[in-house]
Amino acid sequence: MDLVERMSDDKLKGFILSGMMVFGDKVILPEDAEEIRRKIMSNPLERMIEQELQAAYDRAIADTTKKVTEEVTESVSSRIARNMLMQGDSVDKIAMTTEMSVEAVKQLQAAMA
Repeated sequence: MDLVERMSDDKLKGFILSGMMVFGDKVILPEDAEEIRRKIMSNPLERMIEQELQAAYDRAIADTTKKVTEEVTESVSSRIARNMLMQGDSVDKIAMTTEMSVEAVKQLQAAMA
């Protein structure tokens, strides 16, 4: 499939993909067969749009993953800092352990008071 994608002749691509469908009808997974069908039916504009949509989807997933990871990390760090404050650990030790700023730990400490 990857080799076919690299070909510049769209007619030849369609011919090869059609041959793959006929030859492999009984051995190709349904999702692979669907992908081949889509490639046969798509024109260059449709492929470009599909690639752009996929790139946008990939960026959205990456951005969302990064945002959620940051939020979870912040939440866990705050919980650890609260527990350490309740145990009487120093602000500097908490900041170093949780990778929070000293100011953020002090604000958390003030909010707990």
